[in-house]
Amino acid sequence: TGVCGGTRTTTAATRVISLTGATIAVNSTCTFSVTVTGAVSGSYTNVTGNVTSTNGGTGNTATANLTVDSPPTAAATAPNVVTAPATSHTITVTYTDDFGVNTATMDSNDIRVTGPGGYDAAATFVGVNINSTGTPRVATYTIVPPGGGWDVGDNGTYSIVMQANQVNDTANQPVAPGTIGTFAVNIPPVSIAGNIKQYVAGGPNTNLRGVLVNISSPNVPAQAPVT
Repeated sequence: TGVCGGTRTTTAATRVISLTGATIAVNSTCTFSVTVTGAVSGSYTNVTGNVTSTNGGTGNTATANLTVDSPPTAAATAPNVVTAPATSHTITVTYTDDFGVNTATMDSNDIRVTGPGGYDAAATFVGVNINSTGTPRVATYTIVPPGGGWDVGDNGTYSIVMQANQVNDTANQPVAPGTIGTFAVNIPPVSIAGNIKQYVAGGPNTNLRGVLVNISSPNVPAQAPVT
């Protein structure tokens, strides 16, 4: 209210803004502003009705373009781990935006991986499929497993977590922080079973009756020396 002596009315349901009863001096202007919130990304054209006045009659219309740009999003994938050992693990992150992802903002600070036993490691940025602004863009990262290699003691679910204020779009809006993907480590324990053989020099080698040996390990053992 009170714009140039008149009344401003905004109606969200019809998306109409009106100004009535305003008074403008000769060779002067009247300016007012409203905050517009876009629900869906895209480009919109705002069109006014004809301006009318008691002295000048009916005037022209005017248009203005409005662009609504949502922040970029990210989705991460990584293969589950079922064998050991492996000294690195690859993570793929797809960044998507309405207008374009700024690949120059990608680096080794973008994501971290957290998991069992307090594991929390930064992922190293390897590269992006198209190294220029656009959408979508697929970035590759790697991490070093706990202890330098996966083993059964690392079993569990690992979260890929986007860090705050890292990868931006062309409007300098960042991807929201939070979990953008997971992967699982499920390495089975090692188990060895068999019979002990009786060795008789120059004679048959037979299983010892009633003797069975089972060896299991909660971890992946090193190779035993050959004897």
